Amino acid sequence: MSTQKISSKDAADAITSGGDIITMEGDSAAYAEAIAIKNGKIIFVGKKVDAEKLKGDSTKMNDLKGKTMLPGFLDAHSHYINSLLVANQCKLYAPPSGPAKDVESIVAALKKFAEEQKIPKGEMIMGYGYDENVMPEGKLLNRDDLDKAFPDNPVRVDHVSMHGCVLNSLAMKYYGISANTKTPPGGVIVRKPGTNEPYGLIMETAFLPVFEKSEPMTASQEISSTKAGQMLYAEAGVTTAQEGATHLPQIQTIRRASDAGANIIDVVAYPFITDVDNILKELPKADWGKYNKGFKIGGVKITIDGSPQGKTAYFSKPYLTGGPGGEKNWQGELTFPQEMVNQMVKKFMK
Repeated sequence: MSTQKISSKDAADAITSGGDIITMEGDSAAYAEAIAIKNGKIIFVGKKVDAEKLKGDSTKMNDLKGKTMLPGFLDAHSHYINSLLVANQCKLYAPPSGPAKDVESIVAALKKFAEEQKIPKGEMIMGYGYDENVMPEGKLLNRDDLDKAFPDNPVRVDHVSMHGCVLNSLAMKYYGISANTKTPPGGVIVRKPGTNEPYGLIMETAFLPVFEKSEPMTASQEISSTKAGQMLYAEAGVTTAQEGATHLPQIQTIRRASDAGANIIDVVAYPFITDVDNILKELPKADWGKYNKGFKIGGVKITIDGSPQGKTAYFSKPYLTGGPGGEKNWQGELTFPQEMVNQMVKKFMK
């Protein structure tokens, strides 16, 4: 190791060694002994003895202790904004990922969550991860189940696909959904048999009024939720997250947190096509495609069909088990009529 003293101006902020450092360069595995970081950027990758020449009095030395280090992963598709709600949501994945093996288990998990979080009467209880396809004997979560268990709280249980939800009566009132709500083209509203009352899943374009209505957060909540949500990505090695269907209120939340310096990873947003004009008024086209404090707009989201899990993906042959509302010979459907999709693509390309 060199005994030559390096100035604090040139010294690395951190040097990491002590494990397999895989650069991902070339067609075969390329390893390095050490990596040096300064001002958030890699300034050296190579032999440990050379990296230590960049060591100064304040350089942090990280020992991997035999663990492996790789470049950051880029998230291919997620809805980043949902990660900000993680502290306020009950995890309702089916086994083995979670406790939601049946309707009774879902209700029990929601009750336990509400008690642990000390959620008062009148406040929204939110869960995520519901998958009707794994419910035993075809018994699906419905409005009556949630009303019986939570008569004093609005309850929203989001579908595992993030393309829909099940609501109780108070939540339906909050989001303005009732028996008078017509099912929009490309949407699904499961009705109570023999009535027009929304009863089970609300999916795709029918879910948009729910998805678009962001719950207000204080400035400090936006920052704390941003850091908590981004840690979910960072802990898995993801250093760039995608926000795959963004509306103006969510853009505003992400921008405020970014301007406050809250980002610990990069975030790329894709405004939903129906909200592009509103977003352009606040973020002109010239500002798109460029990072600003770890945030940029990467393009536009146009949803053409739904999700296989929600039985709303559009197929050439019918689903073997029918549609989400028991429809026969169900093939799914386009989110928007074909001509509207054509116009959306033309709008984006223009």
